[in-house]
This record gives sequence, structure tokens and C-alpha cells, in this order.
Amino acid sequence: MPDEEKRPEPADNRPFAGAHGTADRIVSGLAAASAALILADAIYDKHGEFAIESVFGFYGLFGFVACIVLAVAAKALLGPLRRPEDHYERDAGDGG
Repeated sequence: MPDEEKRPEPADNRPFAGAHGTADRIVSGLAAASAALILADAIYDKHGEFAIESVFGFYGLFGFVACIVLAVAAKALLGPLRRPEDHYERDAGDGG
């Protein structure tokens, strides 16, 4: 598409968050929050409906596995649901 204008590159080529090291601080903060939640899981007394719910780290592991399953399912559905790149351009000539 030769008529399409290119977006200008950011002048400083920094990450989306701006200042240097911001992404590192975000990752460190998430890691600290995760560690605090894992420690909190060991401290309090759990009263789950099922025995598996009282296992240390069950909900964290369950959430991680669920996230992986969703990502794999999305990737599997990508092929059958993907439309050709010119799908809407072909329909434009129909008068709609």
C-alpha cells in the first residue's frame, strides 16, 4: 500500500513507559508482589471446599495452568478463524 504513511519513530527509541529502567521496575514490582502473595499463602489458614484447595500454592498454579491453556486454545483457534488479509477489500466492491 504505497499511499499509506509510515508512523514516525520515537525520537529516543525508549520503551512505551518512557524512562530508562521503567520496564525493569515494573517486572521487579510484579515479582515482589508475587513473592508476597506466595508467602501470604503459607501464613493463613485455608478453608476450601475441596482438599486440593488447601495445598500450598494451589491457586497460583491453577491460575498459571489456566493462562497457558487459554493461550494454547487461542493459538489453536487462530487458524480456523483467521480471515484472508484482503477479506474486507474484496467485500468493498459489493456496494456495502
